[in-house]
Amino acid sequence: MRQAERGVFAWLPPLLAFLLVNSVLALAAWIDGYSYLDPWTWAHWDSFHYLDIARHGYTLSGCIDITWWDPLSVTTALLDTLGFAVEPTQWCGTAGWFPGYPLLLKTVSLTGLSPVASGVTVSVVAQLATLVVLWRWFLLPRSMSHALLALGAAAFFFGHVYYRAVFPMSMTTLLMLVYLRMLERQRWQLAGLAGAAAAFTYPTIFAIAPVTIAWLLMARSDLTRRTRLRAGMFAAGGTLLGFCAVQILQWSQTGSWGGFFKVQSQFNYGTNLPTERLFDVARPIFDTGLELGSVPRLHTVLAAVTVVSIVSVCLVQWRKLDPKESWVVLATAALWLFPLTLGGQASLYRIESVLLPVVILLPRMPVWFRFALTGVLVAMSYPMAILFYRNVLI
Repeated sequence: MRQAERGVFAWLPPLLAFLLVNSVLALAAWIDGYSYLDPWTWAHWDSFHYLDIARHGYTLSGCIDITWWDPLSVTTALLDTLGFAVEPTQWCGTAGWFPGYPLLLKTVSLTGLSPVASGVTVSVVAQLATLVVLWRWFLLPRSMSHALLALGAAAFFFGHVYYRAVFPMSMTTLLMLVYLRMLERQRWQLAGLAGAAAAFTYPTIFAIAPVTIAWLLMARSDLTRRTRLRAGMFAAGGTLLGFCAVQILQWSQTGSWGGFFKVQSQFNYGTNLPTERLFDVARPIFDTGLELGSVPRLHTVLAAVTVVSIVSVCLVQWRKLDPKESWVVLATAALWLFPLTLGGQASLYRIESVLLPVVILLPRMPVWFRFALTGVLVAMSYPMAILFYRNVLI
């Protein structure tokens, strides 16, 4: 690619991809009678926990002590809506959600924006930045056809409606890509900072710490033992420190250790085979057939097919992968399997949005697969947006 072309294509494709996906979201909002520009259109369910953390800090209390006018009652209402019986020994509050996103939201609010407008602003900026970083750092060196298809898949990736909403998903994907870039360039301390920020923002991201250790042992035989030890200490250790920092912050504000685990225990997490959760999700599709209400379940099934297909192909080609690709394989597998293994009532279609770095591996896949995946993602964008606007997606 000529230098002049590289200058043009360094910025234009991610900007166009950003405008295209948001045009689809705006069209869906307009057709369904919602205001795309109204920040409250983008605040549902857990958004209110993040907004409450930004305004008041963390809260934690026994569910039995909560009255209907108490801010903590939003957790009780959510549990009731989901069909959970709130036991006297259970804990409620905002400690079940991580602080990275609401702290940034609170900072942006100092400009005079309302908290909800600040949340949308942070998410939109991170959404665009994710596409720019992905393109410039990871896709641009590829052939143009490979790079553009991968960028299109990233723009319409699974759960992408949450990238613009008052949720930490786009912030998380951005920090993960920065983490990967620092690993690739062997900037271990900076990788640790990015990993700490990501783990401070979203719970499942702590899993990239053991992933990085495994990656150093399995895929970086070119590094000396001392370098691998140093890399593990900073890059993996820093990520774990980010997760630990959440627990310390919550303890300082609530006076109780393990607030995150206490609140999350209400959602029936445990340990089971990943296939069990997938079968539970997929089974109703065969009972009701394809309809609007079954789209989230189909979303999770297609995400599973995508992950299994890409990871399997890349494992066969393991010796041909470059270091960043091998890390993405391991990270994708871990971040996909972890919530499935926990079971519970987690919204898989939202968690799947953090798997976005897997598009870096798409050039390894057959051409038909890349076109089919991008087509499926685009096709699912509209119904998923409609379900989000109608407050069906949790």
